[in-house]
Amino acid sequence: MAKQAKIAIDTSDIKQTGARIIEKSRSDPEAWDAALAFLDYRSFLASISFTLPAGEIRQISDPVVTHYDFGNNMLNFGKGATLATIGLIESADLPQIHQIFSPDENAGAKRGPIFLLLTGADLVLDNLYLKKLIIVNSHIIYRGGPITLENVSFINCTFEIDRRPAGQSFAGAVLESSPAMTFGTAKAVKA
Repeated sequence: MAKQAKIAIDTSDIKQTGARIIEKSRSDPEAWDAALAFLDYRSFLASISFTLPAGEIRQISDPVVTHYDFGNNMLNFGKGATLATIGLIESADLPQIHQIFSPDENAGAKRGPIFLLLTGADLVLDNLYLKKLIIVNSHIIYRGGPITLENVSFINCTFEIDRRPAGQSFAGAVLESSPAMTFGTAKAVKA
């Protein structure tokens, strides 16, 4: 109801209560739906105060080509989902989207976007490595597989997360994020 009425509840209250509900869901499966509602609301709150990262956009003389691979994890790409770049930077620290144990096809690139912006997607996080990605108005699915997220933001998203220890840990990390988060379950990521 608070989300529909666009009422902003203090984030510390949302984090504390959400964490208690996630903990309760470990022994009471019926509490999991309430935990997911807290995640949806936390992501909604981020949409109220979040502003896209700013940065100097520099003209470059030749085109910049970067590569991103969702594999089969993007469920509706081409059906309203968009992927856009934000700014340009000369840096080796570029955004990444690829299968977790696949190489970064942009490794060694010296210029590219500052961030990537994914909008309107149905995205399965399992087995993905995501870095410097802002996900907006999307449905996020997590089944408990290995993932690595670095500087990832969920803005006005909904969540479908399996009630397992990995899912509960991920849900807790989303509640704690402000709004960018770093989270990982993979033991090792091959470069």
